[in-house]
Amino acid sequence: MVVSRSLRMPMLSIVIFLVSNVFGSWALVFPITPLLVSTAGGTRFTAGATTGVFMAATIVAQLFTPVLLRHYDFRRVVASGCLLLGLPCLAMVPWSDNITTLMMISVVRGTGFGLVTVACSALPPYLVSKDRLSRAIAAQGMANAGSQTIFLLVGLQLYQSTGIVGVSALATTMASIAAVAVLGLPQRLYGRSGKQSGSAPTQGVLKRQFVLVNVAVVGIASAYGGLSALIPLVDYPQFPHAGVILAAIGGAVVAGRFAAGRYAHRTTDHRSASQIGVFAAAVGMMCLYVAALEVHAALAIALIGGVAFGFGLGWVQNVTLIRVFDSAPAHRVGLASAAWNISMDAGIGLGSTTMGAMADHSGYSSALLIATVAIVLTVALPLALQQSRKRQDRPTSREERASQL
Repeated sequence: MVVSRSLRMPMLSIVIFLVSNVFGSWALVFPITPLLVSTAGGTRFTAGATTGVFMAATIVAQLFTPVLLRHYDFRRVVASGCLLLGLPCLAMVPWSDNITTLMMISVVRGTGFGLVTVACSALPPYLVSKDRLSRAIAAQGMANAGSQTIFLLVGLQLYQSTGIVGVSALATTMASIAAVAVLGLPQRLYGRSGKQSGSAPTQGVLKRQFVLVNVAVVGIASAYGGLSALIPLVDYPQFPHAGVILAAIGGAVVAGRFAAGRYAHRTTDHRSASQIGVFAAAVGMMCLYVAALEVHAALAIALIGGVAFGFGLGWVQNVTLIRVFDSAPAHRVGLASAAWNISMDAGIGLGSTTMGAMADHSGYSSALLIATVAIVLTVALPLALQQSRKRQDRPTSREERASQL
């Protein structure tokens, strides 16, 4: 089915509404499952592993999503993902104290999440022109992050007041609404085919750039996964404030994606764009490390750190997604989306599990310090190498841009 230009912007609005509900449903339960495991007697490592198995299932689903979208009705694939994400939440009510069952629920929900994230994140290149791509990606990212910001906080507060019953009911409702919203989209969006273009050396260059960008995505996502899973479990600040810190991170992600989208739309200096996001994220992690030492005004420092880290996370997300789409030919956009989402979710799962293990072994503050170093090594370095190789491999296009100024 060919999508007409007049329908593209309304469809983008539907996609934004859909992913807002999906990420809201995900965010409601995301910090609650580790809490349930901890309450049931699990260690910090076990609590963090619930996120790890969720993301492992997400990655497996994301590997197969591009193939499913090429062969099956787009709406059925995405609606199935929404229902797999939402309906299992109802099973958390009777089995909230069973760690094995909670792990199994995380696997099913992760599968649904993987189907939806890949399908929807690849839509902007099909719905807007290339000159508006950075803003479209930013708009969708802001919707995702904004929904996470609200419902991370709502989930923790709702859990305090109603227990798992209220959280599971709302998460199921939001995912079901998203499944209905899919009906507003066409059956097929990924049916385009095309021949590969470019010489083998050029494809090799693009492959190297592609890998470097996704390494950076794993690095920044690992820090986010560890923070999201462990902040509700630490002694500072007390549990009622954990949702505030998570909400501060999510709100700053919205700001970071908006600012990065505006910046990328107005400039061609992508090197400085990367540095801004990495610097903000590293500063934020250092502030959270200082706050974890239980110094005076720990909550205020933690909030500052959450805002700085969230801004850097949102900035890096936008920059890397644009670079991934730039490195992929038109007929590989779906695959590029899958790779970026797999990197993001693999990082979240890896970070929640490894930081949980480090927190068990040497304390939460040490885990934060190691994560700060990891951001610099796994995010700043790959992005810098990718930009350097890109400049070396495309000198002509760079000179042409300079001549146009």
